[in-house]
Amino acid sequence: MNHKILIACFGFYPETHGIAQAAYQQAMGLHRLGYKITVLTQSSEQPHHLPFDIITFPLSPSRLPKFNEIEVGKAYQQFLRESHFDVLFIHCWESWVSELALPILNQIRGKKVLVSHGTTIHLRYPGIKGWLRWLRNRPAAWQFSGKLTVFDYYVFLSKKPDKQRLSDLIEAKRLNLHNFSIIPNGANPRFFQQPSTDFWDKFELNKAKMLLCVGNFSREKGQHELIKWFIEISLKDTILVLIGSHFNDYSNQLKKTLGKHLN
Repeated sequence: MNHKILIACFGFYPETHGIAQAAYQQAMGLHRLGYKITVLTQSSEQPHHLPFDIITFPLSPSRLPKFNEIEVGKAYQQFLRESHFDVLFIHCWESWVSELALPILNQIRGKKVLVSHGTTIHLRYPGIKGWLRWLRNRPAAWQFSGKLTVFDYYVFLSKKPDKQRLSDLIEAKRLNLHNFSIIPNGANPRFFQQPSTDFWDKFELNKAKMLLCVGNFSREKGQHELIKWFIEISLKDTILVLIGSHFNDYSNQLKKTLGKHLN
């Protein structure tokens, strides 16, 4: 099987966030099926033992390149034009991998598939800053329906009609589109074949019902709102556990602002 597949993602293995891991698992799975895989990403720390090519474009994980990154962005676009792939998978809206590809999609051959990881253009945080961010995203929101007509196929994250985080599926249905699939996030089932028995003791947790939130600590994940909600409803005999790949400034902020309510 000689089909060439490009996978474009702003993060990739050994990074541990969701988009990086999803793209890595996709690349490994397609490689095992016999496809020729090339990954386009921004990460500078690339392992040398992977069985496919990784090409890096050192760009910031934002929608468009910064002023000093414009030439790198042009190089990415030129690569897409000249790579002669059979299928291109682009992971994530609202990042340079998709935003730079959109203006030139009609100039490149091969099937183009957008793999969504949710949307943030309608996300509205509390307070004045949240409203300002929401207003700043209005132009992107008004133009979004056009993005749902230029790719050959779409993969959405969930069938749940969430107006703030999954608005792409809602818009696709409004436009009466049918060229999409829904593939939810999930852990590999084999992770649960031999569950750990010492988790409660290791972290000195009271034996109770557990509300578990797994996701890297990030404002976009809404952990702050989750903790406030958990405190407000005061569930009896229930503990809340948040697990991320590492602590960061956001998790430290959670501990500082809500630590007096938590152990």
